[in-house]
Amino acid sequence: MKRFKSTTILFVLMVLVLTVGTGNALAHPEKSAIRLKATTYLQVPATTWGGATTSADLIVDRVQSHGTAIGIEGSVTYDGRSCPIDLSGTAFDSGLGGSRNKVAELTDSTGDFTVLQFALRQDPNDDFSALGKHVEGPGLYLYLLRNGTREATLIEVPIVRSGLREALLPLLSLELPQATFTLDYWSQRLFQPFDGTSGGGVTPYAVQDAIVGEYNEFYSLVNGCWVEYRIRYLAYANGPSDIARDDGQFNHMLELPTENKYYDDYGRMGKFTDSNCSLYQSSDSPYQIGEYSDPVNVKIKTFGNGTDSGDVLLYGRYTGNYTRKSSYGQVSLSLGIDTEIASVTWSKTLCCQTGVDDYSEVIYSQGDPNDWTKLASYAYTDRELKNEGEHFDAYVQNAWGVGARADNKTIEARWTIPIYQYDINGTHYKTTQTKYTFLFYTSG
Repeated sequence: MKRFKSTTILFVLMVLVLTVGTGNALAHPEKSAIRLKATTYLQVPATTWGGATTSADLIVDRVQSHGTAIGIEGSVTYDGRSCPIDLSGTAFDSGLGGSRNKVAELTDSTGDFTVLQFALRQDPNDDFSALGKHVEGPGLYLYLLRNGTREATLIEVPIVRSGLREALLPLLSLELPQATFTLDYWSQRLFQPFDGTSGGGVTPYAVQDAIVGEYNEFYSLVNGCWVEYRIRYLAYANGPSDIARDDGQFNHMLELPTENKYYDDYGRMGKFTDSNCSLYQSSDSPYQIGEYSDPVNVKIKTFGNGTDSGDVLLYGRYTGNYTRKSSYGQVSLSLGIDTEIASVTWSKTLCCQTGVDDYSEVIYSQGDPNDWTKLASYAYTDRELKNEGEHFDAYVQNAWGVGARADNKTIEARWTIPIYQYDINGTHYKTTQTKYTFLFYTSG
């Protein structure tokens, strides 16, 4: 009898240790199939919700969470068709609605569906709903797009009354990594913009040492809410007003400023999102400047009057504060050596390419006026401007060359600025803008 009691006690202790030790990290598979009511849009228009709908069901055979991992297996049934799903991915803290709101980046291993949105909302605002209905919190919002179609199935259900309580509620109490912007703002995965900036954005020539560039697009989201994604950046230059018969450093910068840095002069800058629904207003947007295969480029041109050798670029340095790309090729500095004319155009063929490092000075010109550099070009192939406060810098030493003293000379810069939109599937080209700055100075 004593031996039986000892064995029993040992078994109970082992069960207690296993139960207490796993806590919320324990997987929570639901034990039987759960049927969730859904709505399917049969042909979603290009820019907003609309068109015919039909009743649908999400049959959940298995759902589980383990730490940040989520898995859902089952099928989607509508319009006489049943399609299997096998979703898996990682949960994050949402940037919308407070700390007890989660989103997840999920993929469907069957290849039938793209997950537009998976969100758990502790106390759902009606503006979270694409179906225009109130969901009792905590609520599940799962939007699925059948690949190769415009058929979108929307599940918006209260978690507690859906049968998913055991698997999903523990996620709401976890402190998770912060979600990327595009997990909360998913509209570009389904819709095209219905308004916004178009064209190349080339600025006309003007007398200026600073110019603001901007790109924006409007997207529909849910329940009559639209979002306007915006990016506003600044190209500017400064340098001495008089270099006499000497030289001086002329500084050129392309900057993605923080929100209020230049507010008094140019208004709100950087990346942000406007919306007619306050829930979706944000201090971020899905844009970046530059991409590996399509980098930002700057050309800097010094003075030439067409009759003599003019002034000369002696050397340059290129640096900044930026996001380094995960993969990149050779960074090259191209120099234009003017041996034929005393002034050059932006289309001047550049003679040379050489690799450069941050903060290293690159010599442009020799003593012979026939070897003077008047145009330098640099491509930022290994870096991009993705976050507010980042910038590209190009410093050149500009010197008097020949000729009488004269004012109203110019040193000019031309920035070629590709703008990309990023989401969970990578980056997508939007437009290329060109911005010019002009600095007037005296030399001789």
